[in-house]
Formats: sequence, structure tokens, C-alpha cells
Amino acid sequence: MSSTPSRRGRVIASVVVACVLLIGLVIALVSRGQSTETAAVSTTAPTVAPTPTPDPTPEEIVWAGQVCTSISALKQVAGTIPESAFREFDPTKDLAVQAQEQVDKAMAKLQTPLDELGFALGAVPLDYTDAAVALSQSQELYETAQAQIDTTRDTVNRALSAGTPIEGVLLFGQAIDSGRQAYDTGRKLLTELEGLDSDERLRGSFGKAPECRSL
Repeated sequence: MSSTPSRRGRVIASVVVACVLLIGLVIALVSRGQSTETAAVSTTAPTVAPTPTPDPTPEEIVWAGQVCTSISALKQVAGTIPESAFREFDPTKDLAVQAQEQVDKAMAKLQTPLDELGFALGAVPLDYTDAAVALSQSQELYETAQAQIDTTRDTVNRALSAGTPIEGVLLFGQAIDSGRQAYDTGRKLLTELEGLDSDERLRGSFGKAPECRSL
């Protein structure tokens, strides 16, 4: 009889130990599941809202910017040539050669930005009728400057093939005067174009183009 209670005690003790182990196992499994879930949540990348696509710049504003860029280039040339640019000669060198070099160099320097401006003015959007009306005077000045450049170059060629030295000198004088007139017309064109952002018909494009803010 004495062994029965002892055996029963051992059984109870075993059951208690088993229960404790079972409870510990359950707690460990629950903790592991929670940590795994937490890790999964923490490693998920945050959702980033997509960057909205900006609206395209209206065509007339892009065009105005191109015109203003060309105006700036012309200003650097026509606005910096001194009046004496065609009158500086070295008396120890051939005057005809010097005149040809000066005129050719000056006309080439003016021609490049003038061509760029003409291309920009001609690229006005077809439906931007206000611009075509507002720029009519500018277009006339541009064409006048181009004609003066052509006249200057033609006169230089005639001077080089003149029959007499006196005729050549006279023709070179005409070429120099024509070249100066081309630069004067370029400056008038700049004056005409620099007020475009204040023109009521063009304010919406030239007033908004970033390239026009420095004019």
C-alpha cells in the first residue's frame, strides 16, 4: 500500500512536468509567430505616390523662348560693334585687303545671329495670329538687315574686280557704309523686339517664357 501513493506521486509529477513543457512550447510558438509577423511588416517597403507628369509647355511659350534666345545672341553682336569698326586701317598694309577682311568678318559676325533670329521668327505657331501681326515691323527690319548684308558683300566683290584703283576705293567705301547700315538696322531690330513682353498681344507668351526675363 505504501508504494501506491509513491507511484501516484510520480505520475502526478510527470503530468505536471509535461504540462509545464507543453505550456512553454505553446508560448514559444506564439512568440515566434508574432516576431515573424513583425519582421514581415517591418521589411515591407512604404508605398510611394507616383510623381505627376507636368503639363507640357504651350507651343507659343516655347516659341517665344526661342525668339528671346536669338535676340540675346544678336544683342551680343549688334550692340557691341563700335562705329569705328569699319574705319580702322593700317596704312602700312594693303587697304583693299584690309577693307575686304573687315567687311567680311563684320558681316559674317552679324549674319549668324540674324539667321537664327529669322528662323525663330518664322517658326511662329500657325494659330498664333496675334504674333504674326505684332511682329510685322520686326520682320521688315530683319529683311532690311539681310538685304543690307547682301548689298555689302556684293559691293565688296565689285570693288575687288574694279577696273581702276579709284573705282575700287569708292566701292569699298560704299561697302563699309552699307555694312554700318546693316548693324544700325540690327540695333533697330533689337529695340523693336525688346518690348515684346509688354505688347498686349504677346504678353501671354513672351511674359511667361523664362528666356525672355533677361531682355
